[in-house]
Amino acid sequence: MWSRVGRIYKWVVMPLYLFSGTFFAVAQLPEALRPIVYVTPLWHGVDLCRSLSLGTATWGGSLGHVAYLTAMGTAGYLLARRTYRRHLHA
Repeated sequence: MWSRVGRIYKWVVMPLYLFSGTFFAVAQLPEALRPIVYVTPLWHGVDLCRSLSLGTATWGGSLGHVAYLTAMGTAGYLLARRTYRRHLHA
């Protein structure tokens, strides 16, 4: 089990964290990587928090981030529920 968790952390969580715009601006990344960054949920959370804390938030941008995070959270919940039920009945 720990090897699976380690692989998920190494290949999913760490790249999401590194490319979220937390440590450096996304504008510094190559053009080819920016669309990938913009679809990650962590970037939406970081950008929302940054704009709110700096006072540069707009209603449209904030609602877009919240809608995206809500959609990803709902999709994750439904996937987890389906997976949990499948393992429970197996």
